[in-house]
Amino acid sequence: MITSVKLGNFLAHKDTAIQLESGVTVFVGNNGAGKSSVIDAITFALFGKHTRSKNKNLIRKGSSAGFAEVKFRIRDRKLTAVRKLDKNVLHAKLAEERDGQTVELVAGERKQFGESMTEVVESIIELDYEKLKIASIVHQGELESITKKEPIEFKGLINKAIGSDRLDLASKAMPGVLSGFRNTIRERVGHDDTEIRSLEVELEDTKARTKEAGPIKTQLEKKEVAIEEKFANLQESIDEAVTMASKAEQLK
Repeated sequence: MITSVKLGNFLAHKDTAIQLESGVTVFVGNNGAGKSSVIDAITFALFGKHTRSKNKNLIRKGSSAGFAEVKFRIRDRKLTAVRKLDKNVLHAKLAEERDGQTVELVAGERKQFGESMTEVVESIIELDYEKLKIASIVHQGELESITKKEPIEFKGLINKAIGSDRLDLASKAMPGVLSGFRNTIRERVGHDDTEIRSLEVELEDTKARTKEAGPIKTQLEKKEVAIEEKFANLQESIDEAVTMASKAEQLK
C-alpha cells in the first residue's frame, strides 16, 4: 500500500506532498492540474518509468533538478523509493525502516554490476510497471482500452495483474510435489493417500469378522472353563491315587 507521495520540481509540481489512506484513491481536477504528474511520480520512483518521452521532461520548467519519492508498506515492511534527476543524471535509492532506523537496500540501476533498484522493487511488491498500471493505477482513458482488448489479451492482462499465471506454474509442479509427499508418507506408515479407500474396506471387513467371532469366542471361553475344571478334578484324582499307592506300599 502506498502511504505517501512527494514531488519536488517534478512536472507541474514545485513542492507537493500527498498522504494516502487505505482503499481506492481517485485524483480529480481540471486538465493540466497535475493529476497525471502524480501517477508518473509513483511509477518513476518505483520503476523508473513514466508516460513522458524522456526523463529530462520530468523536471519542472526553470529547474535543474527534480525528484519523486514514494513511501509504501507491504506486509510488515515499510519502504521508501526515491529517484532524483539532477542535470539529467539519475539517482535512485530504495530504503527500509527497521527498528526506527533507515537501512539502504539498493541504489542505482547499474545492471552490469548487478545493481538494479527496479528489480528489487519488483521482487518485493511482486508487480512490474505493466502489471501495476492494470492492478492499481489506471490513467484517464485507459480503462476503456483495457476492457475492449481481445479475450486472450484481456486474460493475459488479468493474469499479470492478479498473478494467476503463477497458479499455472504451481499446477504443473504439483504432480512432482504429490509424488514426493506420497513416497515420504509410504516410507513412514507403509501406505499413502491413494490406499485410503482400500484400507477403509479392509477395516470394515475386519470389524465385521470381529463381530461374527464374538459368539465363537464366548463358546470357547466356556469350553476353556470346563476343561480347566476337568483338569483340576483329574489332578485331585491323581493326588489321591498317589497317596493310596504310597499307603499300599507301606502296608506291603
